[in-house]
Amino acid sequence: MTNQTKTVIGIVAVIAILIGGSWLLKGKNTADNLAAVGSLDNNRLGIAQTSDLEVSDQFPGAVVYVKSVNLPQGGWVVIHQPDSTGTPGPVIGYEYFDATTHAGTVTLTTRTVEGGEYMAVLYSDNGNKTWDVSGPAPDSSGGDQAMPTASGLLIAVPFTATVNLPEIKG
Repeated sequence: MTNQTKTVIGIVAVIAILIGGSWLLKGKNTADNLAAVGSLDNNRLGIAQTSDLEVSDQFPGAVVYVKSVNLPQGGWVVIHQPDSTGTPGPVIGYEYFDATTHAGTVTLTTRTVEGGEYMAVLYSDNGNKTWDVSGPAPDSSGGDQAMPTASGLLIAVPFTATVNLPEIKG
């Protein structure tokens, strides 16, 4: 194979990758894009995005809308402001959800702001249906614990507060 042929094949490959990448990301919302391109960072941070928790970008305000949460037993959807490393930081809201799959809302103690980045995390309940936080990492205090996947990653969904959301009809 000549150098000219190798160059042409390389250029065609780069164009195909660019077209394919834009096609994959076209039409997906910001959370989907983050999941598609940020999965390596999420794994590095110990975060797993699963179908057990679905939260999209939100309008700024005092409520977070949960599209779907699937809990084998009752538990908590907890909203965090990520810290400077991107891991769960301060809790700004939490809501108890009964077992099964359903949608709902989380009322916040601190409003989300335009452009702010936040994180929804699943926590198990210690049996009393009262928010008893002991932190995102398991400890022996008996408090509510962040729910890990089988591989030990936190079940978390990052989202952004923004007024630039697509209009949904129907």
